Amino acid sequence: DNGPRTAEYFNPYRHISPMYILAHSASGGQLVRYLMDQAHHLLPQIAAIAFTDSTHNIQWTTKHESLQRFLESPSCVYLRSSSSNNDGDDRECRKAGDIVDTDIHLRRRFGSIQTLWAGTTEHSLSNWTGHHQIWFHFDRHILTDVNASARRYFDM
Repeated sequence: DNGPRTAEYFNPYRHISPMYILAHSASGGQLVRYLMDQAHHLLPQIAAIAFTDSTHNIQWTTKHESLQRFLESPSCVYLRSSSSNNDGDDRECRKAGDIVDTDIHLRRRFGSIQTLWAGTTEHSLSNWTGHHQIWFHFDRHILTDVNASARRYFDM
């Protein structure tokens, strides 16, 4: 026996604990790519995702409607650092939790996900400086009924 198979292990009817995921930088891109293959197993278990300076792209999910809906839903939030690479030459640090005024390029890349400033110009610190917003986001999505999560995105 090689241990549990992925399909069996992530069966939403076997587990009652929802997942809360923090995906920073490249792990956000890797998570979305993984969910493109495993969404039918994992999405029912995910209560909330907080992306920080993620590399994912909503365009990847055009053939995965349930995943795309989830990534643009209130269950997901995107926190980004302020940097000259992203926001001009001023390198002004935006206050953590302030809403990002998304432009057409951000909306094309990330969709309509709620986007907040992380409160730092340092990419590596965005999890720390945005931790209050991350925990608040997770707290807002505490699920008492895991199957309610599944019903949001799947016909059950």
